[in-house]
Amino acid sequence: MEALQQNFLDSDQWEKTYGEAYEAWRTERWIASSTVTRKFLAHLLPLGKATGEKRLMPHQAEALQRVIYSFEHANISPLLVTLATGTGKTVVIASVMAWLTCRENIAKTFLLLCPNTIVRDRLQRDFSGLEVFKEFGLFPPEHTYKLKQLSCSIVEDFQNCTNLLGKKIIVSNRHQFQRGYSGGNDHLIFLQNEGGKLAVFNDEAHNTRGKEYARSLSILRQQTQFRLDVTATPDRTDNLRPQSHEIYNLSVVQAITGRYKTSTMLLASGQPPLVKDVVVQRPAPKKLELMQAQELSFYDANTQKSFTVREIDWDDWPKQKSLQLVMDPGGMKLQLMLAHEALQKKQRLAQNKYKPLLFVIAPSIAGAHKAVEMMKADFKLNPLLVVGEIEDKELSNEDKKKLREKAANIGHPDSPYDSVVSVYMLREGWDVPQVSVMCLLRGFGSPLFAHQVLGRGLRLIRNSDGTVVERSLQELTVIDHPCLQLDNLWADIDALILEGYETIREREIPRDGSELADIAERERREEQVVIRPELQKLLQIPSPVDIGGITTERLLELLEDCLAIFKEQQFEDVIIVGTAGNNIERLRPQRTKEVVAKPFKVSAMPQDDFNKDRELEQKRFTSALMKWANDYSERYPQFVTCCDEVYRIILRGFETHIFKGQAVTEVSTPELFGAHNVMPQLKETVTYEMNHRIYTEEVLISE
Repeated sequence: MEALQQNFLDSDQWEKTYGEAYEAWRTERWIASSTVTRKFLAHLLPLGKATGEKRLMPHQAEALQRVIYSFEHANISPLLVTLATGTGKTVVIASVMAWLTCRENIAKTFLLLCPNTIVRDRLQRDFSGLEVFKEFGLFPPEHTYKLKQLSCSIVEDFQNCTNLLGKKIIVSNRHQFQRGYSGGNDHLIFLQNEGGKLAVFNDEAHNTRGKEYARSLSILRQQTQFRLDVTATPDRTDNLRPQSHEIYNLSVVQAITGRYKTSTMLLASGQPPLVKDVVVQRPAPKKLELMQAQELSFYDANTQKSFTVREIDWDDWPKQKSLQLVMDPGGMKLQLMLAHEALQKKQRLAQNKYKPLLFVIAPSIAGAHKAVEMMKADFKLNPLLVVGEIEDKELSNEDKKKLREKAANIGHPDSPYDSVVSVYMLREGWDVPQVSVMCLLRGFGSPLFAHQVLGRGLRLIRNSDGTVVERSLQELTVIDHPCLQLDNLWADIDALILEGYETIREREIPRDGSELADIAERERREEQVVIRPELQKLLQIPSPVDIGGITTERLLELLEDCLAIFKEQQFEDVIIVGTAGNNIERLRPQRTKEVVAKPFKVSAMPQDDFNKDRELEQKRFTSALMKWANDYSERYPQFVTCCDEVYRIILRGFETHIFKGQAVTEVSTPELFGAHNVMPQLKETVTYEMNHRIYTEEVLISE
């Protein structure tokens, strides 16, 4: 039976209706609530700064308080909390369970339902041994005895219902309580007869609008005294939302920037970001022209029929079971090449603190197999292939379990895999924080599916001791392609777009062609020349004023720090080959026994210049260095009055890291020549690092 039609509130409507009263209740330290509730909240949310143990984060505390207020004072039910992937939905669920346990007499049984066995496996790690309650100290001292009385059962396939007797918490894949699945009806009957009053928790609650799922919830409605839905994506492709009142909504953008609500009256600023930054990288236009890949195409592995990306309806084609789309080899190789380069950079930056992973999203099982073949043959990667639906009947239960275990443990240092390739199986519940690069070999039609996939890489990376690694490493690089036309998606989540060495917000990129006109106009402008330099003394240029952003001194410090990345570059030794042709003496790199980083290439050098004029080579080098400094003075406003200082810092970086402590006047001509030739590549690397660090600091100091 379908639920009775009801108008359910969204978070904005909830705040308009209850926000003021809720805020008074919260700021008065819950004085209108029962003694049990006040003591419970005072334990979890003490005044002052608590140290020495894990505590709820501000957004989790806000969600918990809104749940309690809505149930005790607003008398509305069921409730929906929307939290971006990676922001700790499980802790909120456990906190509510702890509160209900302290309250007593509200529910005899807690039923926690999830959409698939991957999510269930994750929940099992938190609830089977009651670890989440212990880790966060969710029970006040006077109620710790109730924690000892809790017990949990994880439902795997059909099992003897006597195993569920007396269990306070039942965690299950939703299919195990749906008619039509093996044992599903028996489990429902057991709950009706033995479950007593129920508190139902729906994880990934957008699935509750499925026909059979909704039927099960309807059957249990009379017993259900409390229901909490949690999801990161409440909006489905069919425009059906969970049938519950949304009392809190924390979006992906708020999670990334740290600007999220911790009360109805305050949009918090300066909170720590809750998930990784998303940086989208696309093939450079010149590279697309070189590979003739401007128009991305796919083919059906069964019929060999070709499709352009514009001919594919990404929502409709999965319904055609016989259609096995595969990206054309040229486009696939380009995408995987960029992904491999990004992964190598992440591995260097990680410095063995954790194991960065590459996650490849393929359009079909055939496409996934082709990707795996190319990753092994061309890039020497060792990917784990995870394809098919989670309820695939072609796999035995044992095979499914082994596959899930491999996928769950892929981020462990001992795992043999450095990447994973999937189609649909890893779109919900699979949370491996070490995913640092995501490669798209398909487009998205549904924003829901896109957000689910991106969510697999948003969770913050932690060290082995559980602490969060530094913010500069918390970045998910997504390898996109212009032909996939995902601009709206990136604008929706406020992603950064990396093109060349420049980073810009997607929403700030003009899409009406005006940027091309601006470029043409700049190219038409003649270079300005100073005719009377003595008059420059009359121009008083004020020092930059700190308006709450990054100061000039701090930006100079960041530049010096970024130049230390030179140490990570490994150069091949440059020698002079003893033969010459057409008056050209060639510099050729000498390969050492082991070269980890990709070596820089050098080109030919005129023999006359090499033999006769070292001073000329030094002038070329210092001229290029000054051009770099001038470019930075135009790029970063804080450097406009200190171009000479920028020049000195960059030169010091070369002398310290590239010339091994020698001054530029002391190094040999081949060394100058090599440094001059690799300067554009080094500049691109340093600029990328600068932009990333500037963005990170601006987020931290923004209001």
